[in-house]
Amino acid sequence: MREIVRGNVFHAFANGATQGVPKHHELTARELEILQLAASGNSNRRIAERLWVTEQTVKFHLSNVYRKLGVSNRTEASHLAHMDGLLAGAPDGPRAALRPLGEAASHLTADERAA
Repeated sequence: MREIVRGNVFHAFANGATQGVPKHHELTARELEILQLAASGNSNRRIAERLWVTEQTVKFHLSNVYRKLGVSNRTEASHLAHMDGLLAGAPDGPRAALRPLGEAASHLTADERAA
């Protein structure tokens, strides 16, 4: 995963599997958000914490992402996201997804964080 994030992975498909219409346009906004977080190296637990959902919800969305992109795992989905430029559309760029959770919640009051 780290090598994919760094852009050091190259894969040439011999059978032309990358040709055709990209399916990323079928992803919902939430699926794309979760894919961006996953491709940035976040675990399902970390994604769930950031988005205030359960890990099961993250798994559900990732399963839909895999199906829509025609891949079978997180690594293939991450690779495709990088190759197709899906991470470029992240609000603050792909690295924003790696901000510590405390930083994302720093604007909350102590009462809001405790809730």
